[in-house]
Amino acid sequence: MAAIAVRKLSKSFGPTPVLRDVTLDVPAGGFCVLVGPSGCGKSTLLRCIAGLELPDGGSVHIGERDVTRLEPRDRDVAMVFQSYALYPHLTVEQNLAFGLKLRKVSPDEIGKRVQEASALLGLDPLLARFPRQLSGGQRQRVAMGRAIVRNPQLFLFDEPLSNLDAALRSQVRVDVRRLHDRLKATSVYVTHDQVEAMTLADVMVVLNKGLIEQAGAPLDVYRRPATRFVAGFLGSPSMSFLRGKVEGAAGAAEVRIGDAWRLDPGPEFDLPAGREVEVGLRPEDVELDEASGWRAKVDVVEALGSETFAHLEGPGGRLVARLSGEARVRAGETVGVRALPGRAHLFDAASGRSCRRAGAA
Repeated sequence: MAAIAVRKLSKSFGPTPVLRDVTLDVPAGGFCVLVGPSGCGKSTLLRCIAGLELPDGGSVHIGERDVTRLEPRDRDVAMVFQSYALYPHLTVEQNLAFGLKLRKVSPDEIGKRVQEASALLGLDPLLARFPRQLSGGQRQRVAMGRAIVRNPQLFLFDEPLSNLDAALRSQVRVDVRRLHDRLKATSVYVTHDQVEAMTLADVMVVLNKGLIEQAGAPLDVYRRPATRFVAGFLGSPSMSFLRGKVEGAAGAAEVRIGDAWRLDPGPEFDLPAGREVEVGLRPEDVELDEASGWRAKVDVVEALGSETFAHLEGPGGRLVARLSGEARVRAGETVGVRALPGRAHLFDAASGRSCRRAGAA
C-alpha cells in the first residue's frame, strides 16, 4: 500500500475546466471517497490518478513515485469500473486469472492468488460459471476479485455499485468495506451516493465544479459543513435553508427570519449586525412544539414507518421536521415548530461560507 499525493491538478476538456488546482492527500491504507453531483470532476480526478487521463497541470504521486506522466500499466493500480467489464466467454476462474496470465505470472502463483481472492469474496461455488449465469452483485464481486489478484499498491473504484438495485448496493457496499479492512489497501472510491460516501470513507472529499469544497472524516463534514453547498448536498432529506438577517450587538445578536421568527445562534458564529445569512436546519434538528413562537403550515407528510417527515411552510421559507413514526400530523394544519438549541448552521448569504468561528465546536 502507498500514500497518494495530488498537487494543484488541473484538467479541461476544450474550453471547459473540469478540475481546478485540486490538492489532495490520501494516507497509506486509507479509504478516500470522492463524492459530488454529476459533472463535478470526481471521475476525472480518479482517471488522472489511474493514468487514463493526462492532466493539464499539477502532479500525482503514488508513494515516493511521481506517476503523473506514467502509463496506467506502470502505476501499480487496479481499477473497478461501473460496468463489470468481464469477458463473457471466460468462466469466473478464467476471468480472475486472465490479467495475471498477460503479465506472465507463473501458473502456481496464479492458482494461489485466484484461490485467495475467491475465498475472500465467497466466489468458490461460482468459479466454473460464466458471467451470464451470475447476478449483478456476483459479477461485481468477480470484478473486485480480478483487481485483488494483482496485489496492487492502490485500488480505484469508479461508481462500482451504480448498476445494482438498492438491496444489492447495501450488501455489496458492506463487502467493499470488509474487503478494505482485511486487505488494508489504499483505496479511492468515486460515488454520487452520499450514503456510500458516509459509510465507506475514512476521508470524504466533497467536490463541486472542479473544486474541493471540503475534506475530512464523514461525520465531521456532516456536522460542521464549511459551505452551504456541502450542507445541502449531504443528508436526506436535505438541509432546509431559511433567509435571515442578523440584528443586535456582538455577543447578543439574534437572527430574524421572516417577520415572526427569531433565532439565538449561539456564541460560535461570527455575526456582525446587518449581515444577511442563510440558516440551515437538518430534519433531525427541527421538532414540533406547540409552546413555540414559530408557527408553520404542514404541506406534505411522508410516513415511512419508523419515522415521519413533515414538510412545513413558514414565514422564513420551507423546512422539514423528522418525527417519530408514531407522530400524527396532517397536511393543511398549522403547528408549532422549534429548532433544537445549538443545532442551526449559519452561512453568509453572499459567499455561501459558514459563519462559524475558526476552532468553534
